[in-house]
Amino acid sequence: MHIDTYGLLLAGFGNVKSTDALPYLVLAYTVFFVVIFAYVISLSRRQSRVQDDLALLRRAVDEEKARTQ
Repeated sequence: MHIDTYGLLLAGFGNVKSTDALPYLVLAYTVFFVVIFAYVISLSRRQSRVQDDLALLRRAVDEEKARTQ
């Protein structure tokens, strides 16, 4: 038995056909994936900066150790 959940969802909107809602569905998925992509790029850049800072800190610690020995 197949239940048309998409049709049931649209039933609350009166005489809206499922093909009328398709552009909005595509737009919603597009916006979702663009936002997720931008967030992943942002995280990648932040991680890169943290790794650079950590490498700088390690060098400073190593130089301090070498100087005190």
